[in-house]
Amino acid sequence: MKSLNIILLGVAGRMGLSNLTYISKHGDLFRLAGVLEHVGHRFVGKKLGEVFNALTLSDYQKEMVVVEQLEQLGELHDQSSAVVIDFTKPAATLAHLEKLAHLEKAKKKNAKLKWVIGTTGFSDKQKEVLMQHSCERAIVFSGNFSLSIALLMHFVNQAARVFPDSDVEVLETHHREKKDAPSGTAFMLADAAKKGRSALGMDAELVCGRKGSDAKRKKEEIGLAALRGGSVVGEHSVCFFSDHDQIALSHTAHSRELFSVGAFQAARFVASCESGFFSLQDVISDKLAN
Repeated sequence: MKSLNIILLGVAGRMGLSNLTYISKHGDLFRLAGVLEHVGHRFVGKKLGEVFNALTLSDYQKEMVVVEQLEQLGELHDQSSAVVIDFTKPAATLAHLEKLAHLEKAKKKNAKLKWVIGTTGFSDKQKEVLMQHSCERAIVFSGNFSLSIALLMHFVNQAARVFPDSDVEVLETHHREKKDAPSGTAFMLADAAKKGRSALGMDAELVCGRKGSDAKRKKEEIGLAALRGGSVVGEHSVCFFSDHDQIALSHTAHSRELFSVGAFQAARFVASCESGFFSLQDVISDKLAN
């Protein structure tokens, strides 16, 4: 199998480090084509071998310099075979996409960089902008790149249909440093339940947290709650409450490497696409069909 060129955005972050570690272990499948960090970051201008000396990097990876902008990678960012794996912030993701679109248009390049986005915290309006960019380039977008979560979403959707009278609640727990709440994954799971109810002709409303003296649960609600503490990688549970019993569908992440596994599988998938907006469900759809 031919190695796939990968450009990592946010290389100094938690997921950036996980993705760099993953690619250093799978050099036969993926080739590191560039690494970026935000403007002014202390790693910018330094070689990977200097700032990640604890990792087992190949010689060419050690010599690679962290840059701020895609155009600093020279012609690498013009390769149609290259895929960007992006775990940064919404504003950074959109800024890179917008600038790259202008560069490609100015150079009249038909080959478009493909994009895998694991960034969370996008507003509805920002997601609409991502959708617009997907008309010109292939994008895989997911709030969680665990293949297990993709399967869990399938189960949640089915359970919402099988138990139409149950009360659905989503609970998630993450490390103290996570900024957005509830997590992107919690919304993905809640949306999977909502789509299951919608298939039955039922409307559901997502409700984030409850407080006050008049917070009684409405029947059509799908509740979301978030806990923050310690160094928890990620825990998600979707509970279906009836008057007679309770079913909980849960997932616990023990390391961030599982997200890298999914992100790089998504990179393989999107590399063969010209344009379009895809989810992790699309990446594993052939497995679900069987």
